[in-house]
Amino acid sequence: MIKNKTNKHPLEIEIDLSALSHDEYNRKVAILNQLLAPSSPPTPTPPKTEDVLARLKLQKLEDLKLQIMAQNPGLLGVPEKEK
Repeated sequence: MIKNKTNKHPLEIEIDLSALSHDEYNRKVAILNQLLAPSSPPTPTPPKTEDVLARLKLQKLEDLKLQIMAQNPGLLGVPEKEK
């Protein structure tokens, strides 16, 4: 018999296994083990074209930003070398 232990959460249950025969007990334990076993991780989906393009654009912008900073150290507050 499975009954709700409290009215707070539906997953909190109390299971009385003492009244079951050995076969019924084993069957119930097998079902509980299946229910409590961790599920397999979801299969990763391939990235959408829009997502890939958006990431590529962001990467190009970051590369351009680094290039500009390298060519203009004054923007970073680094004094330029005197020639």
